[in-house]
Amino acid sequence: MYSVEDLIAFVSIVEKGSVTGAANSMDLDPATVSRRLSKLETKLGVSLIKRSTRRMAITSEGNLFYKHAVAAIRLLQQAEQSVLTPASETSSDSISIAGPHWLIQDLLVSELQNIIDAQDATLELLGCETSDTLPSQAAICFSVGQYSVASEHQVCLLRNRTVLCAAPAYLARHGGVSSAQDLASRTCMASRANHVWTLKDATGVTSTISAGKHLLCDDDATLMSLARAGQGIVALNSVHAAKALRAGELIEILPGLLHESDRNIYLHSDSNRYAMNGVESCYKAIQKSMSGQ
Repeated sequence: MYSVEDLIAFVSIVEKGSVTGAANSMDLDPATVSRRLSKLETKLGVSLIKRSTRRMAITSEGNLFYKHAVAAIRLLQQAEQSVLTPASETSSDSISIAGPHWLIQDLLVSELQNIIDAQDATLELLGCETSDTLPSQAAICFSVGQYSVASEHQVCLLRNRTVLCAAPAYLARHGGVSSAQDLASRTCMASRANHVWTLKDATGVTSTISAGKHLLCDDDATLMSLARAGQGIVALNSVHAAKALRAGELIEILPGLLHESDRNIYLHSDSNRYAMNGVESCYKAIQKSMSGQ
C-alpha cells in the first residue's frame, strides 16, 4: 500500500517539474523521491509521469490522479488540524481568504471595502494558481467548479464556463475558425486542468482537441496576456474574459460548441473554520456582495 509520503512526493514532482526539484522542497535525496513515485505507480498499475533524459511530463492518468491527490492531502491536513487545535483557539483576529489569483483580482478586489466593513477581523488574501492548489490554512475559499474536498458550507456564486478566445490580430493573420477541425492547425493554449477540449457540433459530431501540445499554463492572467498579444487560441474562464470580449480585444471561437463539466464559481468553508469568530459573517458578506454580479 502506498503512503501519504508517496502522494506528497508525486504532487511535489508535478508542481516542481522534476524529481530534483521535489527532493529539494522535501529535503530528501532524489533517489528516495523517485522510489516513492515508482512505488505509487506500481500500486496503481499506471504510469503517472513520463520520464526521459531531457524532461518529465505528466500523463493523462497522472493529471487525473494529481487533482484527487491534492484534495486528499488537503483533507488530511484539515483533519490533523482539527484534532491538534484546541477549541479555545478556534477564534481568530484574522480571516484568510484564498482562491486563484485571477479570481481574487477580478471578483474580490472591487467588493473588498464592503466585505471589510462587514466585520471586525483583519482579512488575509491568499492567491494560488488553480483551485487544486488552494492553501490548507484558508478559512474561506473560492474555486472554479465544486470543490473536490467535502465542505459543509458551499454555494455557487457565479455562472462560469470555458470560452475559447483569440485576438482579432491573430484571426486576421491565420483566418477564422469555423469548425473543431480548424483548431488542429492552430496554436492552442490552456491550463493543465482544462487542456482537453471536447466540442460537439450542430449535428452531434464530437471532436476532441488536446491544447497541451502547444502550451500549458496554470496562470489565467498569463493566458489572458498571451491571448491579447495574438499568440494563439486560448481557453479562458468566461468571468475572467468578459471585459476583453465586450471591449473587442478578444473574440470567442466556436461559441456554444464546447462540452465540459461544471466550471461555475463556488465559495466554500469547512465546518471547523466556519465556526471561528468572524468567518461566518465574512462568508455571508462575500456571498451578498457577489449576488449582484
